[in-house]
Amino acid sequence: MTGNIWSNAGETGVDAIGRNKASNRVDDDGNGFVDDFRGWDFVNNDNDPMDDNNHGTHISGLVAAKKDGVGITGTAPTAKIMPLKILDSAGVGKIRDEINAINYAVANGAKVINVSLGGQELNYEELNTIRAAEAQGAIVISAAGNDARAQADYPARFANEVGIAVGAVSRNGLFADYSNRAGSEAINYFVAPGGDGGTAGSGDVYSTVPLSQPGIPYQYFAGTSMAVPQVSGVIALMLQANPNLTPADIKRILTETANRAV
Repeated sequence: MTGNIWSNAGETGVDAIGRNKASNRVDDDGNGFVDDFRGWDFVNNDNDPMDDNNHGTHISGLVAAKKDGVGITGTAPTAKIMPLKILDSAGVGKIRDEINAINYAVANGAKVINVSLGGQELNYEELNTIRAAEAQGAIVISAAGNDARAQADYPARFANEVGIAVGAVSRNGLFADYSNRAGSEAINYFVAPGGDGGTAGSGDVYSTVPLSQPGIPYQYFAGTSMAVPQVSGVIALMLQANPNLTPADIKRILTETANRAV
């Protein structure tokens, strides 16, 4: 992932008195976040978004791990990852932090926003935030959820209007038994490999984990969270090929070209 991490141009370099903007404790770009040179930790409200749960790093690798002959290669191996931490070490987060992170991502130029999380709570501010993101040209891709429900979790369920929902298929290409479904209402819902979700790691999805973890920095995880970044990566490739694509264009192209066999 080295070289594929986004940096904030407004917080890099040196300030007027020669201090490193990344650590001078000054909001150099005036965006309300001090020293946010590599994103933000909305859980602890600081400028260190380092993953202490594995989940975020695993997803980031599936999007943008470099093609260097080591470990894995991400779906979009030259994409930039903007690290925004909204889940704590136990993998628990707040909708408020998600909303703030989406707003931050849009304000700082992100075009693909990967939301590998969800819940059962309908929150209209969350919906309005995704509406606003899409209106500004950013697309939000969210996990359907892993509880074998008939409908997707929020915010994926908002894909009846905005964003994209992603469910999971297992290694054999069949719909994963744990994946939440699309429901009875028309919704922009796609599936991608999410692993078997069983005890045998080899049937799950292999990707990066933090270097702070013991052993090799790769593990097998499963879930719709792992399916989302593969769709996010495809969209990143689409935007690399044509930066003028709108969220509506992206949804149309995905719908027209997806394999409907599942």
